Amino acid sequence: MTTARRTASLTLACAVVLVATACGDGTGDPGGGGSSEAMPAVGSADITGTDTYVQLPHGRVEVTVSDPATLDPDLVEDGAADGLADDQQVVGVDWEFVPSEGVPSDVTGFVIADDVPAEVTLTVGDDERVLGDAYTVAGSETTTTSVFVPVDDGTDLDDVTVAVDFDGADLAVDVGTGERTPADELYADVVDPDELACDPSLEPRTVTGQLACTVVTRPLAWVTGLGWAGDGEAWWIVDSYTGARDLRDAAGGRYVVTAMEDRSTVDGAAPDATLLEDFVAAESALRTQQVFAGEVGTPPLVSVARTLTWREEEAGSLGDGDELRLVADTGSG
Repeated sequence: MTTARRTASLTLACAVVLVATACGDGTGDPGGGGSSEAMPAVGSADITGTDTYVQLPHGRVEVTVSDPATLDPDLVEDGAADGLADDQQVVGVDWEFVPSEGVPSDVTGFVIADDVPAEVTLTVGDDERVLGDAYTVAGSETTTTSVFVPVDDGTDLDDVTVAVDFDGADLAVDVGTGERTPADELYADVVDPDELACDPSLEPRTVTGQLACTVVTRPLAWVTGLGWAGDGEAWWIVDSYTGARDLRDAAGGRYVVTAMEDRSTVDGAAPDATLLEDFVAAESALRTQQVFAGEVGTPPLVSVARTLTWREEEAGSLGDGDELRLVADTGSG
C-alpha cells in the first residue's frame, strides 16, 4: 500500500477530500487561569448536552458535549480541579463506541478494525486536547470515556470540534453546527451494489455448457488490511460468482468441473486483496470477493478469468494437460 493511502487526505466513495482538523500545541491556558488539561470525570458524573457522533469505517463514536459552565469539583477526582479559578468554564465530553453502527450490513466483513487504535480529541478554537482512546483494542484497556475540559470564557459550541484520529486520518464533527469533515457522511453513497453485465464463455470454444456469471461491485473508502483509498480513488469490492456445469464438446466429450482458480484482473492488474475464494462443488461454482483500487464513481470493468480443473466423464477433444478456462469481460449494468 502506498504512503498516500495512509494520509489524512483520503477520498470517500462520494469523492469528498478529508481536511485535517485544526489544532494547536496543546499548551494554551484558558481564561480564568489554572490547568488546561482534560480532567477525567468520576463515575457518577452525568454529562448531558448536545448529542452527535463521528462515523468510523467499522462503527460510530457517539458523543455528548455539554454547554460551557463552571465545574462542580465533585464531578472529577479529588484534587483534579485544584488550581482552577472558581469561575473557570469547562465543557464535559462523554463518548461511546458502537460497533457496526452506521455501517451497511453487507459491508461489515470488509471493515474489521478491532486492532486499529483510534484517539478522541477536542479542539476549541486553535487549541487541541487529547481526551483518550475511542475504544479498546487488543492488548490495551480504555478506562476514560468522559472528561471535563477547561475552555475560555465566551466559548460557544460552534467553536468546538470533536475528532477521532483513525488510521492516520481525522474524522471530525463541529458540535454546534453538525458540520462534518469530510463534508459528507462516510457511507453516504454506499447503497445497493452495482451489478455489472457478465456474459461468460469457455476457452477453448469447442467446449460449451451451462455457464453462470454474476459480478457486483461497491466502493469503500477504507478496507481491512489496505487502509484508506488514495485521493480521487476508492477501494472497489468485487463480488463474483461463476458456475460451469454439463460441459461437453462436439467430439462427444463430457466433463465435470472439480475446482476453479481465479485469475481475474482489472486493466491487467491482479486484485489488491482477495477476501474470499470459495468453490462450491455441488454447484461447480466459485465465489470470490476481491478488492481493486479504482476511481471514485467509476466501477471497475473486470476481466473475469477462472482456470477450471476438470474430470472427464466421456472422452472427447480435451486431453490430459489441456487447459480449460471460463472467461468474461464485464460491462456497465
